[in-house]
Amino acid sequence: MPTIFRDFETRSTLNLLKVGAHAYAMHVSTDIWCCAFALDDGPIKLWVPGNPVPPEFLEAAQNPEYLVSAFNDGFERSIELNIMGPR
Repeated sequence: MPTIFRDFETRSTLNLLKVGAHAYAMHVSTDIWCCAFALDDGPIKLWVPGNPVPPEFLEAAQNPEYLVSAFNDGFERSIELNIMGPR
């Protein structure tokens, strides 16, 4: 099963530790600096806002055989659902 690992770096006027991941990801001031990602044990790549969506992201989103993983996956999913998708 192919696995894509990702790690978003973000900024906000909110304190993530005080408000929690969901409120942080929903806030209008929260934005993404970058996302480091790798497919399986491949090289680490970097995506920054303004660049095209990496083909690895599109493949993982469309292929149910992909496993999408992160160290703190709840936070990463909140960022994807509330910032990456809508914006």
